[in-house]
Amino acid sequence: NADTVGLFLTLGGDRAYLYGYEPNEVISESPCTWGNNMLFGVGEGGRIKFRTATYYGARLLTEEWARPSDARLEVFPAASDILDRQGQPLVTAYSLRRPDGHWSLLLINKDPLKSWDVDVKILDRQTGDSSRLRLPADFYQYSRAQYAWQPERERGHPLRDLAPAHTVLPPGAASNVRLPPYSLTIVSEK
Repeated sequence: NADTVGLFLTLGGDRAYLYGYEPNEVISESPCTWGNNMLFGVGEGGRIKFRTATYYGARLLTEEWARPSDARLEVFPAASDILDRQGQPLVTAYSLRRPDGHWSLLLINKDPLKSWDVDVKILDRQTGDSSRLRLPADFYQYSRAQYAWQPERERGHPLRDLAPAHTVLPPGAASNVRLPPYSLTIVSEK
């Protein structure tokens, strides 16, 4: 979902929507495994029983990456040179410039097995000069350390259900960022 939203905005889309706000059940649609593209698992009386990874991903995108939500944000191209054997990106990057001139980056590690270290640079396309992020910056990560799913057919549920990790990258911190396997990372200048 996050990669789709980032690409959609980069290609000129101006707003994205998510369907499925109501709690839902885990289902099996042949030939797939059990699951559902939902924010919440349903409990008794239609109440929320648990949150899913989609919920946390949507919150990261709307509350940390694309903020402020009531202002016009500029979308800029971003790239990664980390590719698989077929030349497809294992790490994707999406960048927004906020009205205050600060950058907000979405970094997605699609590699299921390997952490990747990335060196974040901002390229001025007119001059060809590159610069580093201005620190301090908010740093959010969401990975297996925060969320794990227990597959039990229609009774599937989260084993670990934590909010994304948050820290602040202080002035003088290295520009390298470690991306855990299958993770979302937001780096947003303060």
